[in-house]
Amino acid sequence: MILTLVRAALPAVFVALLSCFAMAGPHSLPVDAPVVAMTFPDDWDVQKTNRLIEVTSKAGDMYVSYMIVGMQEFTRAMKTWDAWAGDQKIKLDDTNKSVKKFQFEGHDSISHRWTGSDENGPTIVMRTILKLSEDKLVFITEWGSVPATQKYSTELQMIRRSVTKLR
Repeated sequence: MILTLVRAALPAVFVALLSCFAMAGPHSLPVDAPVVAMTFPDDWDVQKTNRLIEVTSKAGDMYVSYMIVGMQEFTRAMKTWDAWAGDQKIKLDDTNKSVKKFQFEGHDSISHRWTGSDENGPTIVMRTILKLSEDKLVFITEWGSVPATQKYSTELQMIRRSVTKLR
């Protein structure tokens, strides 16, 4: 009897769980000739240009961005990222920096994660560089307070897993 009740309720529970994390998309970059796609929670604010997608959580306490960068623009993109972090008054603690190297679609990729602080207190920043091809990279930034990063950990994992190389 209990097994029958569990089997009957399982589909409803599954649908309820999925609706908690409804994802919108896919969004692709660059807009004019897409090479990568990803999805975001549908209640997050998405701002998009041809080569950049910036997403903030509904509460505004978590920021994620994806930017397409040509290999020849890499040095400039790193400088732009450093300037952006400065503009946000993010202070990164290199003593707590972790680096993870991994493969994405057969290409070497890397992720840097720091703890630090911003105007609102302790923060976590992650910068990931996915290599799509010999001449294209995706520059990914995740930034939020420690509580926000923990609060959105499931959504952040779903966003990361949704990234797909299109060609």
